[in-house]
Amino acid sequence: MDDDDERVEPASESMNSFDQISGPPTPAVSRSQWTTREILVRVLIAVVIVLVMVGALLIILSNVFNVLSD
Repeated sequence: MDDDDERVEPASESMNSFDQISGPPTPAVSRSQWTTREILVRVLIAVVIVLVMVGALLIILSNVFNVLSD
């Protein structure tokens, strides 16, 4: 039983260290600005990925139609 208790404690410590890694405690205003910036960066990355995939699909489709037309 004592071993189980010891296993639980490092998990709680790792949760605390994860909170520290995610960022130091900051005021609510600056934290909301950071999350907004994070969201914008992720949206921009998603848009770039979608554009690359659409471009690849267009290239593949144009190659398929060229082969079919020949």
